[in-house]
Order: sequence, then structure tokens, then C-alpha cells
Amino acid sequence: MTATGERNALDPEPIQSRLRALLDHHPDGPLPDAALRQIRTSIAPDHRSRPPSTGTLKERAQRHEAESAAARAELIESIHAVDPTPEGLLEFGRHVRRNVEPSGFASNMGAAEFAMAPGAIRAAAEHLLDTGTSLAEICIGLNLLSLAPRDGDSERIRIFIPLGRRIEGTAIKALGRIGRAGPHLAWAAERTPVYRRLGAVQAIWDLPEREFSELLYALPVKQSADLVQMFSALDSRPEGLQGDRRFARILRDAARPGALEAEPEALALAAQLWDEVRYGRCALLGFAPGEREMTTAGFQALLASPEASASVDAALAATPEDPDLVWLRMRLNRAAHSDPPLPRGLAVRVSVPRPSIATQARTHLLLDGVPLVEAHFQRGHSGRPETVLHDGRGLEALAEPRDVKIGDTGCVEECCGAFRAVISRRGGLVEWEVRDTVLKDPPTTRLTFDADQYDAEVVRAAADFDWEWPARRAARLLRERIGAESELMSRWECELAWTGSWSPDRSEMQYSFYYPKRPSGNDAYVQFSAARDVPYVPEVDDGAVMAVVDRIIADLRTTDPKSTARLSGGSREYAEALGFPWPP
Repeated sequence: MTATGERNALDPEPIQSRLRALLDHHPDGPLPDAALRQIRTSIAPDHRSRPPSTGTLKERAQRHEAESAAARAELIESIHAVDPTPEGLLEFGRHVRRNVEPSGFASNMGAAEFAMAPGAIRAAAEHLLDTGTSLAEICIGLNLLSLAPRDGDSERIRIFIPLGRRIEGTAIKALGRIGRAGPHLAWAAERTPVYRRLGAVQAIWDLPEREFSELLYALPVKQSADLVQMFSALDSRPEGLQGDRRFARILRDAARPGALEAEPEALALAAQLWDEVRYGRCALLGFAPGEREMTTAGFQALLASPEASASVDAALAATPEDPDLVWLRMRLNRAAHSDPPLPRGLAVRVSVPRPSIATQARTHLLLDGVPLVEAHFQRGHSGRPETVLHDGRGLEALAEPRDVKIGDTGCVEECCGAFRAVISRRGGLVEWEVRDTVLKDPPTTRLTFDADQYDAEVVRAAADFDWEWPARRAARLLRERIGAESELMSRWECELAWTGSWSPDRSEMQYSFYYPKRPSGNDAYVQFSAARDVPYVPEVDDGAVMAVVDRIIADLRTTDPKSTARLSGGSREYAEALGFPWPP
């Protein structure tokens, strides 16, 4: 039997207990994303029972506003009515779990709304956080705890940030209420999977200036350098990043011999910063003359050291399929060789991020060593090689002006715009006119290049595929083979749509195709997708890659690909019209 006020042994394990167990099992670095995703999935609210929305957009908005106000009032009333005994708190937790939606008001309640003693507020908050198994319990518990804080509450709150989504935002707001949030946000950023750090990193950047500076100088060199790298990776370039001397000094110090240990996480940071200082936003920091080159050389020397190789090889021996370790081994291999010096005028370089960042490769366009997109486009990053170098005529300069996308925001251009260059040739010069397309009257920057130097660099960059991982190379070669033999698809009344390898899963090559043809007008169509395993290894074996492509091509000669691929696009109506069952 269960004593009064205690959680039943058959109830789900509290979220806080699950997070603490994860932290104990993984004392350093980001928590495993798969484990966090499992927790998020288990607490996601179920919206399937809701009736469909009706009425105009304005009517739906008004109805939603009224429902939210009523729910807020009911929640506040239930908090006022909490009986702070163990049995009363247990009943309150059940009420929140069963009846309260984790809406935005859960993180916006203020102390003025509660005519309650701080002790009663804390009792309700602590119970929700200690026993909560739902999104609503945690969000409301975090909010209430910040209204009656005590020493140590920031540590209790910050452990929820790595979960992301609404809990992350609520926890960050709660830390802000308590104050002195910087060290706790930095801890949370370091413990959050790399591609989910945006909320914590942005909150650090938004700290009051004095607290921000104190945090930077209080952190160990690795953590402060890691923060600079995180700021550089934000979707939009933070105001003030360009020309910042503090960040330049932090990276200079991190690149000095002995500043970073030759262990995988520190080496991964060094590898990221090596690219960032050479080609990315960190190239724009306030380096004194010669400091940028010295910082770059320092990171490269660490990556090329025997200690780094021994450390990474030992880690790979223990977990040979860890994609971040494979990537790091590739970066160490590259660091062991000197890159060709940047030419005057235009230089094109491709950087490949670690898989856990979940972003694609980027094409950096450097003008006399300064990254062009990063310097002029605050809202996004450099574009992908497929877009910049291989879409149509790539960066080729013709007498007829061509409009080429060279940077994007991570969203579709029709929604969020992009960074574009109008490229043209006039005699012995190539001219660029670059602009941000989302701006109503975008200011334009005009650039000129020596045509011979420009042509040579563009041809070299378009032919350089050393940056590819095996599955990415397989995708390119498959695309080229099918493009050269169109009958491979047309014999089955199909048309190739896409080939590629997503950065987070570099051991898989994917391709998709349309039937009966590419979408046009109101004609019925469906899309199919297929995938092939291509091991992610530090050195690309062209023979093994070509063998994968050859097998796909051989199959296409004899077997209808619709019979083996999965239906992945179109609509139920189109699928049924074309004779295919829509997937459940």
C-alpha cells in the first residue's frame, strides 16, 4: 500500500528523478539527445481528443483568448486553494496533471497574483517539481519556485533546461526572476545537446552587460571559448559580435599551447573554432594584427599533435561508430596537412560541422581573407555547396547578369529571405552586387574581382569534393549517373527528385523520386523515398562508395523502384488516384 501523500509505485517516475539519473550517468558534456527525446515524448500533451477548430481566424483567436483567460483564473484559484499537507499536495499535483494545459500563462504568473505566504507557494512548487510527470506540473512548479526563491533553487531549476521546448523557456524565465543566472545558463548550455542550445545561449547573450562580462572572465578557458563558439553559431549574428575584443582574446588564449586538453570534447571545440576563426563569424572578432593567424595556427597545432591523435584513436576504439568522433578524426587528418594559402581576391572554402550540431556543410566566400556572407548578412549563414557551387552555373560569371543565392536563414527564401549576389562580367573584371532580399529597400554592396583569378578559384572550388563524407559522395555520384542516363527513371515513369545525406545521420544516403512526374499544376503525383547504408568513416573509400551507387543503378535497370521504395509524399487523394495505398 501507499502511505498518504506518497507517489504510487506504479506511477511514472518523476521527470526530475529521470534527469538527475541522466546527469549522474553522464557527468560531463551534453546529455544524450535520445534519452532527452524519450522524456519529452513521454510528457508531450495529447491533443488528439480536441474537437476541430471552427469559425473565422478572428473568431478562433477570440475564443482561444477567452479560454486561456478562464484557464489562467482557474489555475490561480486552484493554487490559492492548495492544502499544504502531504495529502493535499498530492491531490493538487493530480489536478494539475489531469486538468491543466501547459499554456504560456504557466511561466508568466507574478507574485502579485497570489495572496499566499511564501511557504505555501514553495510547498506547492517543490511538490510539483519533485513528483511531476507532466509538462504542466514542471512548468507551473518552475514558475512558482521562482516567486519564493531560496539558496540552491537555481540549481534545481537549471536541470530542466536541456529538455527544451516549453520547459526550457519556463526554466530560463525562472532563473531570470531569481537573478545571477549567468553561471547556471552556461552550465545548462554545456549540458544541452549542441543543436538545442539556442534558448540558453540567447539568454546568456541577453544578460545585463556587467553580469555577462563577469561570467566570461569567471569561466575556465574551455567554457568561455565554447561560449564564443555558441554565440557565433546563433541563427542571427548577435549585435556587437563583430569587432569584439573580449571574444578575440578568449580565443587567442584558448589557442595557446596547453590551454585546451587533448581530449575529445576539447579537441572538437578546437576543430570548430579552427574553421570559425578562418572562415566563419569568429574571423570578424576584434583581433589585433596577426592575432587571427596566430589563433588559427594554435588550434591547428593542437589538432595535429600526437597527443590529439592518440586520444581520439583511443576513444574511437571504444566507440567506433560515434559520428562526432569520426568527424573529429577527419578534422585531425586535415590539420596534419597545410591548407593552401588564401589567394588575394576571392577564395572559396567549405566547412563541415560536427554531426551533433545537425547543420549542413557551408560554403564560405572570402574576400581578401574576410568572410563575405558573415560580414554582410546578419540574419543567417553561408549557403550549402550544392546551392552555391553546383546549382545551375554555380558562381560562374557571364556577360549576362545572374542572381545567385549565397546565404540563407535556415528557412525557405519565400518566407525569410536570403542573401544573394548578382554576378556579371565586364571586360577583365567580375562584379558582384550583394543584398539581403527580405529588406524592402535593401542596401546593396558592390564588389569587383580580377576575372582571371576569380575564374580559376571558382573552377577549383567546384571541382573540390574533399570535404564530402562517404554517403554525401554516394549521393552526388548517384545524382550524376541518373542525370547522364535519364532512361533509368523514365522507363518506370519516374523522375528523380533529390539525393543527399543529412548531416545528423552521415551513415545513410537517401534519394527520392516522383511518379509519374515532378509536381506541376493540379496533376496527381506521389513521391517515394529510399535509403542505403554507407558507413561513416574517416577516410572516403571511393571504391566502396561507387559499389553502393552501382548496386542502385543495377536495380533501376531491372526493377521498378516504386516496388521497393516507401511512399513519402503527395496526398492520400493523389495516391489513391494513382493506385497506391496511403501509409498509415
